[in-house]
Amino acid sequence: DIPSGISSTNARIKVWDTNNSTFKDSSDLTFTISNIGITAPTLNSHILAGNNTDITWNSSNMGLIGISYSSDNGGTWNVIANNVNSAVNHYNWSVPSNAVTNQALIRLQSLNDPSIFITSSLFTISSIEVVAPNGAEIWQAGSTHNVTWNSQFVNNVNLKYSLNNGTTWNSIVDNIPSIPASYSWTL
Repeated sequence: DIPSGISSTNARIKVWDTNNSTFKDSSDLTFTISNIGITAPTLNSHILAGNNTDITWNSSNMGLIGISYSSDNGGTWNVIANNVNSAVNHYNWSVPSNAVTNQALIRLQSLNDPSIFITSSLFTISSIEVVAPNGAEIWQAGSTHNVTWNSQFVNNVNLKYSLNNGTTWNSIVDNIPSIPASYSWTL
């Protein structure tokens, strides 16, 4: 194995006989050792479906890369982007709203040599969506109504309300289980 973390555009190999150091040879020309490592998303991290998230990496001598994701632990791959300059070291990914999974992976692959690639650790793509109230309801102060939501791969939720179109938020309840996806709120 090539040691991790090394890279060069001027690499060479030398071979010699351990019993006779005059019997030796080295590469006639230089070759390139590239290096790439994914820094985000990380193992067991959670990102939200339908939102943007940064894919980040460290790289050297990779040239153009393709970026793909898998929602089934590498069984199938979906292209996110091609012809990305690896030296940029990040890509802002618009996560598909239907990509919800707890078996997500990211793969970065050299376009010059597809045998050079790296795959991230497993991470989760979660979803959460308010069902009610979700617009046009009229709720009387002092009345009780169910706040409901749908979620996948979310353990606990905080519920908050805003009286100024989301500029500031006030707590209803914190850290309640996401299932059942309902909370009886007395206004």
